[in-house]
Amino acid sequence: EAMLHQALAANPHAVTPAVDLADLELRRGSWTSGWKRFETRLARDDREPNNIVSVMARLCPRRRGETLAGKTLVVHSELGNGDDIHMVRYVPQLAARVRAEGGRLVLCVRKSLQPLLGRFYEDCVSIEDGPLGAPDYSLPMMSLPLVLNLQPEQVRGGAYLRADAGKAALWRERLRAHAPQARLHVGLVWAGSPTHRRDDKRSIARAALEPLLSLANVAFYSLTPGRAADVAVMTAQGHRVFDMTADYQTGLDDVAAHLTALDALVTIDSAPLHLGGALGRPVLGMLDHVSHWAWGNAETQAWYDSLELFRQPQPGQWAPVVERVTARLQALMADDASNVV
Repeated sequence: EAMLHQALAANPHAVTPAVDLADLELRRGSWTSGWKRFETRLARDDREPNNIVSVMARLCPRRRGETLAGKTLVVHSELGNGDDIHMVRYVPQLAARVRAEGGRLVLCVRKSLQPLLGRFYEDCVSIEDGPLGAPDYSLPMMSLPLVLNLQPEQVRGGAYLRADAGKAALWRERLRAHAPQARLHVGLVWAGSPTHRRDDKRSIARAALEPLLSLANVAFYSLTPGRAADVAVMTAQGHRVFDMTADYQTGLDDVAAHLTALDALVTIDSAPLHLGGALGRPVLGMLDHVSHWAWGNAETQAWYDSLELFRQPQPGQWAPVVERVTARLQALMADDASNVV
């Protein structure tokens, strides 16, 4: 932290040190200063022209406290899908304020999120399809906590998203037909996007999952498209891991339905973790030692009531995490067996 302050003293306009310092402030609960400093991220000048932040900047000015009477405010996707799922919970709260001023709030998200988030907030369009018309102001999704002056004690962890009931029922049928003898059907995410800044820290090598994948009577389902080669290796090693992501037709709405049909999700810190928590599904989150700010420094969190965290005791040590998650799934199977009449 001292080093970051020194860097900003040398160059007050440096974006990366300011964002990293905001990360530390948010991590320890200093949210008044942390959310304000986190706005520095919007000063980046390396975004591609088709980046959603760039697109919205060309469409209308960012709202900076102006009155919204008779105006339209667009709250839009900004960082990753997980960040959108994480913060969209606060859209209705801001929308109520906007309506009280006599304005309208439109939620504008990536196409892969629109069907799912459209059930949560009806006035929702995709950035690819629109139509947005001529909105008056925009607000990036990750600025919602600043505008609402969010504090740690205000966070609630109840479920707020829901899957399409018909799709979820179809997925239940598929899973039972696919692995009828399995006592648990568990989603699995062990690697994230390789372009993520911290992906080498948060992703887990396939071999490290061996104790987990060796669990008897458990069928695992990869929830990440593009991992078919890894799944093929796991299957060749005798593990019950399936890749059904080819059935995903409408982005994260299909992932949500798949998740709803599963008994649990084991995942690294990636978008499915937020999705599972927002749906209220049992989630076992495997964290690297120094993870995303939202998870603090321990294994407690207020964001999702259904999320359990398992953190590396030291950087790079995944074995203790996998061992504990394996034991937790065994406990779930034991609980399930004891509940059978």
